[in-house]
Amino acid sequence: MAGSEPLSFGLTIDEELCSRCSLCVYTCPFEALTLLKGELPEERKVEVDREKCKLCGLCYTICPLDAITVQYYSMEDLLEMARQLCLKTGERSLVVACKGSNPTDRSIEEKVGRRGIPVLRVPCAGRVPMDFYFRLLSEGVADRLHVLPCEEEFCRLKEGGKISFLKLDYLRSLLAELKVDGGIISLTKSVNKAKVNEAKCIGCGNCEHY
Repeated sequence: MAGSEPLSFGLTIDEELCSRCSLCVYTCPFEALTLLKGELPEERKVEVDREKCKLCGLCYTICPLDAITVQYYSMEDLLEMARQLCLKTGERSLVVACKGSNPTDRSIEEKVGRRGIPVLRVPCAGRVPMDFYFRLLSEGVADRLHVLPCEEEFCRLKEGGKISFLKLDYLRSLLAELKVDGGIISLTKSVNKAKVNEAKCIGCGNCEHY
């Protein structure tokens, strides 16, 4: 099964909203955030190490002032990645899977009922622009889409699964107005839930950060 991730992404911090509380700095499991200390107020800010940042979304989730923005997607990069996946496999169906739920190739094949289908793995299916799905279909990149978002309780990026359902319901209604079968888009919640061996767990809390 072919799978890949979009090319363009980034994390930005709004310095006007940021209070320099350092919650994001202490929370980041990859030590990608640093609070710069200076004599002047404007010199004190949180700096992002883009080499270390994995865009896990924890800082975005914990920020009390919504000062952090996670930008995963460039529309053109997404389209090109999807186009290359479909061309490489010769398939006209495409899976867009949230990598936060950690779906395996086998679990994806079981959910969509098809082997060898190309998979575009994205950090959050709910943050994929709705226009992306519309353009995939209208430009002939794919003729059938399977979207696999996380279940709401496991989403790290604030209701990504719920947002996915709302977006695709709206897209189906648009397709219906155009007299296009809405069945060309399927949506299935996907998650691999972690199992804890309580006899071995020492309660270190590290798993909460990943």
